[in-house]
Amino acid sequence: IGVENPTVLAEADLAKAVTLCDSAVKAAPKLAEAWAALALAAAISGAAGRAIAALTHADSLRGTLPLYLPNAALARFWLVTRFQSTEAGQWVLREAVTNEPAFLLARAYLAELLNAEGKHAEAATVWQEYAALTPNNPFIISRLAYSLARAAVATSRQLSGRSSTIKCRFSEAARRPRDSVTTNTLGAGNPCRSSQ
Repeated sequence: IGVENPTVLAEADLAKAVTLCDSAVKAAPKLAEAWAALALAAAISGAAGRAIAALTHADSLRGTLPLYLPNAALARFWLVTRFQSTEAGQWVLREAVTNEPAFLLARAYLAELLNAEGKHAEAATVWQEYAALTPNNPFIISRLAYSLARAAVATSRQLSGRSSTIKCRFSEAARRPRDSVTTNTLGAGNPCRSSQ
């Protein structure tokens, strides 16, 4: 799943999925879940107009019922990521997780998207929340470990950049001419070493 671990679907399989979803909405035209599945299949296949129409129909069928449609949320994610931005996709996924905390696939998509954007610490947080819901899941544990390792590398790079700046400043301070008051107060040696 996700950008770094894409699920590859053969065009023939994707076309078959869309056809099967079409059959489902014809067989049960008042079933919001069928329309949401069609929206997702169409969004993945790149048929944006068809996906939007199916989403609109699913939403109208759902009405005010407290029915959550995970496929509709994923279809929205695919559409906004493709036509708006990855930040908009993040918002859709965060909203999906807020509305349905047990929607694990949305958590996985969100964490993978954050990793792909280099936001490894945020991704690790999402994986930790996922792991709390499914504690012995090797895939989730491995993805959490990956995110934590990438976050550590990013932090290390940031710190190494800062330390070179600090070394540069320290070197400049050591080369500065000293006046007699500073030399007498701090000593003539290393400016960071205590004179006592």
